[in-house]
Amino acid sequence: MKYFILSFYIFVFFSSTGCGDDQTNSGSTVSGEIVLNFKSNINGQAARLGNYFLLQSGDSILVSRLDYYLDEFSFNSSNSSLKNNDPFLYSLAKTSNVAKTTSNQFATNLSGISFLVGLDSLTNVSNPTLYPGSHPLSGNQNMWWTMSTNYRYIVFEGKIKLANGTFRDFAYHTGLRFKNVANLSKNILLTSGTNNISVILDLEKIFYPASSSNNVSYIDGSEILAHGNPGEESILSKISLNTSEAFSIE
Repeated sequence: MKYFILSFYIFVFFSSTGCGDDQTNSGSTVSGEIVLNFKSNINGQAARLGNYFLLQSGDSILVSRLDYYLDEFSFNSSNSSLKNNDPFLYSLAKTSNVAKTTSNQFATNLSGISFLVGLDSLTNVSNPTLYPGSHPLSGNQNMWWTMSTNYRYIVFEGKIKLANGTFRDFAYHTGLRFKNVANLSKNILLTSGTNNISVILDLEKIFYPASSSNNVSYIDGSEILAHGNPGEESILSKISLNTSEAFSIE
């Protein structure tokens, strides 16, 4: 009888001191859905096709097309990372651009979100004819390039009206090795159910990034066109890197 009582108290002691910590530590998880709502801004305003928006430089920009791929989403915490490898296609022509991820193992406290601006090497060699018309990789999306270059990652086209009244047409089409990861750091507390997160692409930062050494020289017309041709590597590298760094969580 004494042994039974002693064993009972030992069991109660370890039960009360062990299980509670596991439920409240930084590794706790929730089940639910993350909805990333992607938007584009110009100088603090919501971008729209076919309209001029004033840049902080005094020039104005009109966007005629903006489409881009995102891939390899990662939802990061201090001690874990949950992946979603479904490719996502953004288009400014659409009224809504949402990427959804569902899991029963989201970390409760996220430290940030990252994603590839472009497509991973395996996805990039997909055959566009094998997908239904509404799929991001379908040939109907007008993002397929050629058999040798595969998909375009970013298609960014429009006009820039310089402060002196001069106009510049621009067109940037990235692909192949020109892709970068966007790392967005922000503490986000998730709850069970649906978690809506807005992700903003600041189009002005594609031309004027944080590092001025990577500015795109459109004023003199030297860096306004890049379609993957030889000699355009420097421009493509700038557009790819600057775009990845122009994202932020609202």
